[in-house]
Amino acid sequence: MKPFSMALILVALTCSSALAAEAPVGKGLLATLRAARPEVRWDASTLVVADLNGDGSPDAAAVGYSKNGIVLAVGVSSGKGTLTIQYLDFSISASIEAAICGAPAHLSAVPLSCNSDGDTLPGCREASTTAGLFLSGGDCDPINLYWNYDEHHIAWWRN
Repeated sequence: MKPFSMALILVALTCSSALAAEAPVGKGLLATLRAARPEVRWDASTLVVADLNGDGSPDAAAVGYSKNGIVLAVGVSSGKGTLTIQYLDFSISASIEAAICGAPAHLSAVPLSCNSDGDTLPGCREASTTAGLFLSGGDCDPINLYWNYDEHHIAWWRN
């Protein structure tokens, strides 16, 4: 299965210097999201903190609800006190590839696997400390997300 590319919005924001601890990363992401995208209803229960890009620092992701579906925000810590946020828009529909099938959305960190149906995902590098994400809702297959080292952003694929 080929991974999908979506239009990306990358925003570099300055957060507190306490990014080394998981709680500040997650709280910092939610506070930043609420200020930057107030039209989205951010769901704190979906907050996930894990090393998504393999740099040894905690990153964070959360789901929000918009009038068009859901928004996945992934905040990757980079440098001292900087959080780069990538927004990915997904619909809520059983008939659209870039969608979950129903709300509420569920987001979880999972051990990263770069193998999809016998193919290696482009730009993917497995490491024991690096996590991938599963985004699901309803009865369809989850959306699998991973850090693409070639493109320097989160990419996704689906079975």
